[in-house]
Amino acid sequence: DTGIMGDVSDPYVVVKFGDTEQKTPTINDDLNPIWKEGNQFQFRFGQNEAMLNFKVMNSNYMQDDSLGFFDLDIRTLKPEQRCNFKVPLLDGKGAELEI
Repeated sequence: DTGIMGDVSDPYVVVKFGDTEQKTPTINDDLNPIWKEGNQFQFRFGQNEAMLNFKVMNSNYMQDDSLGFFDLDIRTLKPEQRCNFKVPLLDGKGAELEI
């Protein structure tokens, strides 16, 4: 939803690692949301799992729509170190996700 007809996105992010899936709260009517709470997750890391999947969704009454996604290979991260970066969302029409 772009806001052209008065309706803007109601985004939330689904984060999946292995069989565990968690999500942020929905932020209504916001094209540039910032999650100040409900955005920290804990996952159990197994030896065979390496991909952390981020899917940005738009909450709708009937069916939620994808706004884009990003997959992060956790083997590229340094242990015990905080990181912060922006990534372009695949199928996101120019949208980015800041992690």
